[in-house]
Amino acid sequence: MVYEVEDRVQKCIEALLADEKIQKAMEFLVQDQAARTEENKEIALVQGETGKEAMGRAPLFKRKLEQYGAQDCAVDGIGNAYGYSYGTRKDTRPLIMLESHLDTVFTEDTPLAIVEKDGKIFCPGIGDNASAQAQTLSIMRALRHAGIVPVGTIMPMGAAREEGHGNFDGMRFFLKGRNDIDAAVIVDGGGTENLGWGGIGIKRYEFIFTGPKGHSWHRAGSPSTIHAMGRTVAKIAEIPMIPDPRTTINVGIVSGGSTVGAIAGECRIQVDMRSASAKHLADLEAKVLKAVADGVAGENDFKKDQPDKVSVATRCFGDMPAGEGLADHEAVQAAHYLTVKLGKKPNMEGGTCTNGNITVDKGIPTIIMGHGGFNGENHSLNEWYEPRDNYIAAQRAMLTVLALTGVDGLSEPLATPRR
Repeated sequence: MVYEVEDRVQKCIEALLADEKIQKAMEFLVQDQAARTEENKEIALVQGETGKEAMGRAPLFKRKLEQYGAQDCAVDGIGNAYGYSYGTRKDTRPLIMLESHLDTVFTEDTPLAIVEKDGKIFCPGIGDNASAQAQTLSIMRALRHAGIVPVGTIMPMGAAREEGHGNFDGMRFFLKGRNDIDAAVIVDGGGTENLGWGGIGIKRYEFIFTGPKGHSWHRAGSPSTIHAMGRTVAKIAEIPMIPDPRTTINVGIVSGGSTVGAIAGECRIQVDMRSASAKHLADLEAKVLKAVADGVAGENDFKKDQPDKVSVATRCFGDMPAGEGLADHEAVQAAHYLTVKLGKKPNMEGGTCTNGNITVDKGIPTIIMGHGGFNGENHSLNEWYEPRDNYIAAQRAMLTVLALTGVDGLSEPLATPRR
């Protein structure tokens, strides 16, 4: 893919890279490696269960933002923590969000301990997303150390309820009624090459089948919830996936029954659907709902001489909007150009699944990037993170934000205030 970066974006980045204060901040991020790593570990050792951010992660992030110079810091009613680094413009615009989510996939009773081996740090949540939070805090220290003042406003934010059943509700809550955010820089996931600007939509359903139950011999011939579920799963498996725009489907959880010698009175499945296209996702959702209805009807029709029937209840527990985003926005251009200037090859992946889904859905120009380093076994108890050279990602995120906000006495904002 040949990606074009406008001359004015290139000139802005070159002016930033040549400035003494910017160079001072970039060097600080190199030297801050040890402190950034210690803060990463500190954050990872604070329980971060989705929905319980206000009990630990949010107040910790707020305190640190205050410590590093942010103003008007707060924790809102759902557990988002944020502050502001104001610039020279009285109207504070453009306002650029620098976001990393606070929560992890682990429950609050998950044992947390730091184990270091061969340069890797092992701990649940150490990479997803404690490393991104540590990067944001390191950037705040770098700006203060170098005395950099933006033209617009930088808003560092730790978002609640991003993972799993959180359904991106922290970002939904935060953006409700707000239209003053002019661009969003979302930091989530490792690596320094990937760049996204759109949202991969997700729909997640649970289908609960109920019906007659009893001994497999004495009640033989009754409609079976598990048979209806099996018919449903077979029909879902026949729904074709689409390669472009990529659209996928998966039956991830199947449960029910108590013993092999009994007709189960209840069973359930959970289905995950994803697409970069809102239309394709809606079409897929309709096909799955039809497969469920046909599966139940097929079982009841096969046992039509029986008075008892199988029924199904439907629960949607995940609804993340899809959105193409703005691939040619200055935020994406700046991040692309900086990735190259910092010695990396941009991987223009386009769609991702982060809080960027919500910012894109709200019409906010968005760039999604990793926090650098190397990571593996995410969402498992063996999760690890290797912070080697993660200063490159920190420099990229900082410079992207500064290009968008502008720097006092050096550059005008690339981002345009949304009205």
